[in-house]
Amino acid sequence: MVYKLLTSMLQFDTVNRRELTESLVKASKHHMAQQVSSSRGGSYLPTTAATLAPPGTPTAGQLALPAPPGAATPGTPMTGLPGHQQQAVQDDLSSLLEALAAVFKVRPGLWFDGEAPEAYAYVSSFMSYVAVHPAMQYPDVRVSFLSVMTSLAAGPRGSHFILLQFRQNATKPELEHFTWRKLFQSVVAYCRRYEELERDALIAAGQIVPTGLLAARDDALMPPGDAALLVAYLDLFSTIVDNGAEADMRTELQSIEREVSSVLLGLPIYEPLFQLMCHGVPSVVKAAVHRSIAALGRFKDAAGRLLDRLLAAAVVSTPQSVIDGYAGLPRFDLVAQINEVEARAEDYSETLAFIGLVNRLMESLGPQGLPMAGIVLAPYTNLVLQFVVAHLWQRGYRDPTQKWQLAAVCFKHCQLALTLLNSCPPITPDLLQRQPPGLAVLLNLMGGKHLEKALLHHVLQPGQEELAAAMESGTEGPARQAACLEGLRLLNLVLEYDQAAAEQLSVLSVQNRFAPLHQLLLVPQRRLSVLLQYVLYPDTEVQNQAVKLMGLLSTRLPNLVALLQPDSEDAEAILVRQGCAQSLELALLDPSAGLGVSSGVAAMAAGGDNDA
Repeated sequence: MVYKLLTSMLQFDTVNRRELTESLVKASKHHMAQQVSSSRGGSYLPTTAATLAPPGTPTAGQLALPAPPGAATPGTPMTGLPGHQQQAVQDDLSSLLEALAAVFKVRPGLWFDGEAPEAYAYVSSFMSYVAVHPAMQYPDVRVSFLSVMTSLAAGPRGSHFILLQFRQNATKPELEHFTWRKLFQSVVAYCRRYEELERDALIAAGQIVPTGLLAARDDALMPPGDAALLVAYLDLFSTIVDNGAEADMRTELQSIEREVSSVLLGLPIYEPLFQLMCHGVPSVVKAAVHRSIAALGRFKDAAGRLLDRLLAAAVVSTPQSVIDGYAGLPRFDLVAQINEVEARAEDYSETLAFIGLVNRLMESLGPQGLPMAGIVLAPYTNLVLQFVVAHLWQRGYRDPTQKWQLAAVCFKHCQLALTLLNSCPPITPDLLQRQPPGLAVLLNLMGGKHLEKALLHHVLQPGQEELAAAMESGTEGPARQAACLEGLRLLNLVLEYDQAAAEQLSVLSVQNRFAPLHQLLLVPQRRLSVLLQYVLYPDTEVQNQAVKLMGLLSTRLPNLVALLQPDSEDAEAILVRQGCAQSLELALLDPSAGLGVSSGVAAMAAGGDNDA
């Protein structure tokens, strides 16, 4: 039935065919990785329950990842099957589940919307059978099973469905390994295990437990198979929290806190996640932790508490003083993480997830929730500008798509930082010494520094034709398009603030170091034309942003038309005119999509009339 679904989608669904194929390829690679991981570590069954201590209070506990009650312990053969047959069953179940997860990731409606009613009973029976199968003792099988649930949870209906399933699981001993209780027991147990290791190492070195940075990493504490399993649980949790109805999720989270209160000792549900973040767990686990906390950040009333806790947990450099209330809390250095751990692995999934977490909290809090122009976030903005954007094209990437994903999330952070400028005081020498996030972004771009090079040279300068070719020929296309879109949005937002900043800087006699954005766009000569040709790109959002940019620039550059057409036969000028015509046609055919297009074209036309 799984392969019947695959075949039908590949034959008849031309819209999603490429997405499904890429999803299957990714699932195949993931499955192969799980085969290696499962041979390097299994899951552990706790003999005693660990409890979560307040920050800085180590307690004894035992490593604990859930195993099905009554199932064989890791490494014990399934009854009645020779070893090679056990491996075959394990591989078959895992590969089938990964394929099913790939299908539902692209089309969850196949399950919920009755698009394939004949498959419902078969898939449901299959999932019920696998859930209690002895092969569920193996991490790769359980990871694949959780992947199916995560794919199904990608939407309000799916999230509600999985929540109900987990509530039922909590009442059935044979399904205890698929409950939130087991997830948080495992997280707390790992916190205790790492805390003991780090404390022993420090004592052996003649030190006391510090408030500084602890970055010990030991695969023996969390083998790859266990890490993959914990990531799968956390990703399911974050997907449900992100997609569930807000009222349902509030009720569910309160229920989870009550259910695991004996483990949390009255602390909030996010506390074990922050504590795990600060220990030397594998980067993939930290990334999953960041995503889980980001999902909790959707609740505006919780975002402030999460930000305070994040500031205490994650630092950009060694803190000079102890934050009140967190005297014994371990922290980790984000700079060391990206420059040492991730750079060696050429995998920046943790940094990607961390910036996404900061962005989510900024969105939830808004300018009103971040007083003094969000000055508390300045270290994180500095991380983005100085250590991520600055080296984006100098680092190696095991997955080249990550480069564009990082660019997109960094540009999004810069946009959010700029929105905080409305509460920024006038620029003074003192403010230049301690720049709030928005001002740091603005001056970095206006000064022609790292952000200007990454945004204008590396992301946008290749142009819309190269972007269109990437969408047709490679897996990097969608991520690259997202980076270009966020880059255009950032340019448009900068144009709202750069002139005022330049005027204030001129009073301080530092104007020679900074230039308004439109002046940067005139050098080199082709830059402006290449940017405006994004009006030709066949995507409404990209086209809207390009035409908006054109409209804003026409108010700054009265001779914009002349700049774009040094002679009447200029091919690039002709392309831009064609793009404007197509955009105007879009605005006429679809007023809702073309609102920004029509206003931008009108502004451009006014600029052209003035020039004439």
